[in-house]
Order: sequence, then C-alpha cells, then structure tokens
Amino acid sequence: MPYITKEQAATILKTSTRGVERLVSRGKLSVTPEKIEGRTRLQPMYDDEQVRALAASMATTAETIATNSDEALATNRDNGDALSAEVPDDENDEPSQALQRAGSVEGIQAFALMVADALRGSQTTGNEYQDVPLRDKMTLSFKEAARLSGVPESHLRAAFADGKLRGAKIGRGVRVSPGALRAYVAKVLK
Repeated sequence: MPYITKEQAATILKTSTRGVERLVSRGKLSVTPEKIEGRTRLQPMYDDEQVRALAASMATTAETIATNSDEALATNRDNGDALSAEVPDDENDEPSQALQRAGSVEGIQAFALMVADALRGSQTTGNEYQDVPLRDKMTLSFKEAARLSGVPESHLRAAFADGKLRGAKIGRGVRVSPGALRAYVAKVLK
C-alpha cells in the first residue's frame, strides 16, 4: 500500500494542508505515522488509494451540487426569482460548497455584502466615541489635544508631567479638559 505526504494529498484533493487536516479530524481520511529517512520525527502519511477515492467522491459531490444549482436556477429564473435556488442544505458542507449552493453571482454578492456589514458592525476601534467631533468632546487625549491646539504631543506630555497642564490619569491614559488646554496654550503664548 503506497503512502503519500500531506502536501501530496493536498495537491490531489485540490485543497490546502489544513484542509487535509480537517478531513482527518472529520474521519473522512485516515493518517498513518511513519518514519522517513532523514527525519527525526514520525511523519503523517496518507494512503494514496484512499486519497484518490476521496478526491473522486468530492468531485462527484461538487458536480452534483453544481448541476442541482443550475437546474434550480433555470427553474427560478423562469419564475423570476434568481436568489432562491432550492438546493438541499447539508450541515456538514464546506463553505465553498455552501457558496456553490448560493446558485448565482447575485446570491454570492448579497452574501458578501451581508458578511461585510456584519464585520463592520462587530469591529471595535477601542474608542467608541471617535465619531464625536473634537470640538464637542469634554475630555481629550494627548493626541487629540495636540491636533486641536497645534502644540506637539511630546510638549503636552512634558507639561502634564511638570504640572503645568492639568489633567487626570484614567486607566493607562491621561485625559485633559479643553478648558485646561486653552489655559495652558494661553500661558505658553504670553
């Protein structure tokens, strides 16, 4: 029984080495640790016949899904509904198979927009108040104070450390009120 490496299995299966590992974890592919000359550790090896049989099975499944999607699209286009292709849902599908089931470019684009919107909504910048205009903020970071006043951030930090600029340490940062910033800039300019 000839054995092949993970990289060779990935090439035959038209997937990544991580994809091969996923197939092993799902029980669709078995791995045999073998000692290879020139290597100190046991290397994962895969039965060539099993890999080729799985590749053929995956190709047949992909063709079936594509055929079903095309048939459903043709039927739905006749009815004027291009986005509701009725293809059986399988919870064990790979993401690529789920996208094939989407059935159309418009379906995939709609899915991509939905994912992008979800990602945009879940991203946090660390400061939920960044969209508040600088002039309306009640407290300022050194970076914001430097932008607002035109005084370099390093000078503002030094002034705070020397007690010339009033502010409050909040967590790991320092916040300065706009009034304290105005008073400091007025003193410096006199």
